[in-house]
Amino acid sequence: MKASADEAVHIRKTLLFAIPATVLMLGLCCYFTFWAIPDLVNALRESAPVVRIWPVLMLAPAMLPLAFLTLILLPMKGMQVGERIVARSTRWINVLVVLNGISLLLMASTSTLLQSHFLPPMGYEKCADLKGQPSLWFTDWVRDPAWCVKGKSLEWVNEQANSAVPHGSP
Repeated sequence: MKASADEAVHIRKTLLFAIPATVLMLGLCCYFTFWAIPDLVNALRESAPVVRIWPVLMLAPAMLPLAFLTLILLPMKGMQVGERIVARSTRWINVLVVLNGISLLLMASTSTLLQSHFLPPMGYEKCADLKGQPSLWFTDWVRDPAWCVKGKSLEWVNEQANSAVPHGSP
């Protein structure tokens, strides 16, 4: 279905803010997907003294293809080229929007449930007292409950862990 000339003009006007916003979203999704998630997994694998779980970590990998497709297809739709490609890709965007919406709705409950299920057996305890949490959605987990001190930072916990005497030492 070919977009009308008025619709194309409207799309071109929205591109002035839509492209920078999409590039920003794509960059954040790339950061979370390719750096933050692997860093968290490595920290858990290495039994880091403290880990902070970000709420968007679960959503970022699903948002990455949506941001990429949007960045490609919006200009194509505004220039009225590749109508068949735009129509097929719009279906993919609709599917991705639905999947991301479901992920967003389930994020709070599944994230909390998954953390509470997997982290305690790995030796972590939930800690809501450390400073520096940008919002209530962020979750800190410490390996030693004694390190969960109100107002202390992640760096302080790491210093405590580095200065701790290993078990079995005189």
